[in-house]
Amino acid sequence: MARIRTIKPEFWRSPATASASPWARLLYIAMWNWADDYGVAEWTPRELLGFAFPNDEQITTSEFQRLCKEVARSFETDFYIVGGRRYFRIPAWDDHQKTERRANARNPLPEDENSTPDQAITGVEEMRGNSLSTQGKTPAGKGTGEQGKGNRGKGTGEGSQATERLFDDAYSYWPKRVKRDEALSRFVEACKTEDAETLAASIAQFGQAYAATTEKKFTPALGVWLNQKRWTDELPTMPQADRKPTRTDQNLDFVAQLAREEMQTQRGIEA
Repeated sequence: MARIRTIKPEFWRSPATASASPWARLLYIAMWNWADDYGVAEWTPRELLGFAFPNDEQITTSEFQRLCKEVARSFETDFYIVGGRRYFRIPAWDDHQKTERRANARNPLPEDENSTPDQAITGVEEMRGNSLSTQGKTPAGKGTGEQGKGNRGKGTGEGSQATERLFDDAYSYWPKRVKRDEALSRFVEACKTEDAETLAASIAQFGQAYAATTEKKFTPALGVWLNQKRWTDELPTMPQADRKPTRTDQNLDFVAQLAREEMQTQRGIEA
C-alpha cells in the first residue's frame, strides 16, 4: 500500500539528484511512497513499474530495469534478494522521514544472512571482479535509452568472445549446468534483440533464486529457459507450505479466528 512521505528541499540540490535523469528521480520518489516505515519494500518490476509510471507507455520493461540501475547507482539504493523475493532499501530514509509511530518491521534487510545482491540491478560485476564489470558499462547518471547497448548485435571477433565471457560468468550461477553449448547458442541468439549484460545479469539472478527455492531436478536447463524467454518471468519463490507466514498472514488468521468464535457464540445464544 502506497504511503504519504516527505522529502526535504535539499534533495533537489544534492549531487546525487543532479547525477540522475529526470525519469530516475521520479522513480526514486515513487519508491519512497512504496516503501514501509523503514525505507524497505518488497517489489516486482510489474508492480513497481505500474505504480510509478501508470500512464507512461514509453517506459518499457527493459527501460524500467535501466532506471532501477540508475537509481541504485545515483542514490546508492540497495536492491537485494531474500528467499527468492526482491527487496529494496533507501539508505537516506531517516534523513527525510520522521516517523514517530512505525509499524513493526517485517521486511528483511540487506544485512540478513540469507540476503544476496539483486544482480539484475546491481550487476554481476559487483559480486565478481571479472569480465562482466567491463561489458556495456555507461557513465553514471545518464539514464537515457543509450544505456546497456554495449554488446547487442556483436556476433564475431572480439564481440563474440566478450559475449561468451559474459555467458560463462552468468552460467556459473545456474544450478543445473547441462548442455552448455546449446545454452550458449540460445544466449547468442537472444542477444540479437536483448542487451547482453542485462540478460547475463538476469541469468545469474534467476540462477540464485532457483538454487534457493527449487530442487535441481525441477530447475529448467538454461537452454530451455532462454528459448522460452523466461527472463521476463517473476523470480521463483519458495512453495507456499514452506514459506514462513508474514505478519499480514498472522493478522488475517487472528481475524478469522475471532469471526469463528463470534459465530459459535451467536449460535449458542440462538440455541
